[in-house]
Amino acid sequence: MKRVLVIGRESYIGRSFAGYAGDGFKVEFAGARDGSWQTHDFSGFSAVLLAAGLAHRRARAGDKGLYLAVNRDLPLAAAEKAKEAGVGQFIFLSSFSVYGRGPGEINALTPENPADVYGLSKLLAERALADLSDETFRVAVLRPPMVYGPGCPGNFPRLAALARRLPVFPDRPNRRSMIYIDNLCRLLQLIVEHGAGGLFRPQNEEYVSTPDLVLEMARAQGRKVYLTRLLNPAVSLLKPLVPTAEKLFGDLYYDRSLSFDDRLPPYNAVGFAESVRRSLAGA
Repeated sequence: MKRVLVIGRESYIGRSFAGYAGDGFKVEFAGARDGSWQTHDFSGFSAVLLAAGLAHRRARAGDKGLYLAVNRDLPLAAAEKAKEAGVGQFIFLSSFSVYGRGPGEINALTPENPADVYGLSKLLAERALADLSDETFRVAVLRPPMVYGPGCPGNFPRLAALARRLPVFPDRPNRRSMIYIDNLCRLLQLIVEHGAGGLFRPQNEEYVSTPDLVLEMARAQGRKVYLTRLLNPAVSLLKPLVPTAEKLFGDLYYDRSLSFDDRLPPYNAVGFAESVRRSLAGA
C-alpha cells in the first residue's frame, strides 16, 4: 500500500489524483492555506505531493513576496519536513511557465526564462528542492502544460463557453501542448509506484490546435462552429498586442522526446477527442 500525503486540500490536481489513484493507494490531505500541514505527522508516508500553489490570478505590483512565500518557500519547508520524517519521495507540481511565454517549441536546449513572478517562483522552488534530493530522498518535479478535465479552472472552461456561443472561429492552426487530468494522474500514479525522481514534462500524445479544440468542444456540446480564414488578418494584428490572442493562437509545445521516454510505462490512457467529451460532460 502506497500512502501519499497531498498538501493542498483545494488543489484541482490533488483532488483529482485522490479520486483516480484507486487500489494500492491511500491518499490523505493536509491543508496549505491554514498551515495545518506544519503539524501533520509525515511519518509512514511513501510520498508527499505538493499540489498547493498560487496561480490563476493576475500578478500585481507588490505580489512578489506572496508568490515566493507560497510557490517557493512552502514547497521547500514541506520537503525538508518530509525528508526529516523519513519520507522517500517528494513530488512538486511546477509549471510550463518556467520557460516564459514565447519560445514556441520547447526542446532539450530551451533555457528556463520565466516572464513573470509566477514562473520565477516555481523555478526558484525547483532549484531549492534539487539541493535536497539524494539517494534516499527522491524529488520528482513536473512541469505540466495546460491541465484540463471536468470542473477544471483556467482557460479551458472559458474556451468551452466561446464554443457554445460563437457561430464562427478563425481557421488559424497552431500547436499547443495540453494534458488531460486522467493522463496526468496516471503519470503521478506511476511516479509513486516506481519511486521515480527527476524532471517530468508531461503532455497528451496529440498536439492541440486551437481551431480543432473549438470544433471538438462545439461537437461535444451539440453545436456546430464554422472555421473561416477571413478572420486570420485580425488575429495577426491582435497577437502582438493582446496576450489572450497569443495564448489562443500562438505555438507553445514540448518536443515529444521530452515527454515520452523509457523511465516509466506509458501514461496516456485517454485520447484527445474522448478527453474533451469527458471534460465537458462532467463540467
